[in-house]
Amino acid sequence: MPLDQRTFLADLDAGVAMDFSRSMLGGREPQQAWQEDGAPLAALCHKLLEAARHYGAAVVPAATLDDLGPLFHRYEVVTIVAHWHGGVLAGGDFKQNPTAWLRRIRAGTDPLCAELARRLEPAQTDDALAARPDQRPGRLAELVNATVIRADRPLPGVYDDTALPIVIDDPTLRSRQRARLDAAFPEFLHPGNRLELRDGLHAAAAIAACVPPGWSGIVDLAICQSAFLAQHVKAGRTERRIIDNLREVIPSMRLRILEALYERLAVDGNYGRELVALFKAVSDLARTPKKPSRTPYRFWQTLTE
Repeated sequence: MPLDQRTFLADLDAGVAMDFSRSMLGGREPQQAWQEDGAPLAALCHKLLEAARHYGAAVVPAATLDDLGPLFHRYEVVTIVAHWHGGVLAGGDFKQNPTAWLRRIRAGTDPLCAELARRLEPAQTDDALAARPDQRPGRLAELVNATVIRADRPLPGVYDDTALPIVIDDPTLRSRQRARLDAAFPEFLHPGNRLELRDGLHAAAAIAACVPPGWSGIVDLAICQSAFLAQHVKAGRTERRIIDNLREVIPSMRLRILEALYERLAVDGNYGRELVALFKAVSDLARTPKKPSRTPYRFWQTLTE
């Protein structure tokens, strides 16, 4: 994540090559978004880095893809704090006029195009394309999200018949639906399901390739909706433990949890057990209007500042 204003603004200038800063704008001017959200989050990042160093953890601020591999060669626990550009389609993900993409779908004869044409009914797409030119990509993206990416029924090719799982969680299915679209229409769509590091957005397969084949340990993906990435890093290896999140992560909360975790690890070195205890404390806070007796007061005070 951007650790200073200069980086935040540079990421905006990078366009589709970076995503986190753009996702923070919310219709605001860049300076306002930085002051209201970017700067406080960057301050928490610096606080976490300071605490991690103090308690003996190795830290790599502003990490790139090349930085990940050496960490897995040196350590048994690797925590990745970064932004995940997930499976939801945004208007800015269209590389060209979305009308051309719809024409390609309706002209296609393969099972994927046939299914997409069925879900994207002309009456609905015509309504989206009737909006102002600058609003059309966003309107069509909303329609695709509702009828395709968030749909319960997998698209053709998302799972082959021999590998269809008994249970598919919603975030993983959404990620796979998006991955199917990206693979089928690379000329029309900027891909989703990417981890944002300082050198840009990286596919899950590229992150997994940083892990040596024989590596065993814990990977804590302090990332929103990281189940899709976790499956790639896990790679079916039982000796690897992956901590992931099915839902959105509140960055400020996750950073505070990590800071408290490092303090605990200075006393007890079991990463998984201490992290679970902290998540339980947060859950207690969410259910209890006042300070829970089982939650350490210092931790409770930090989270509620």
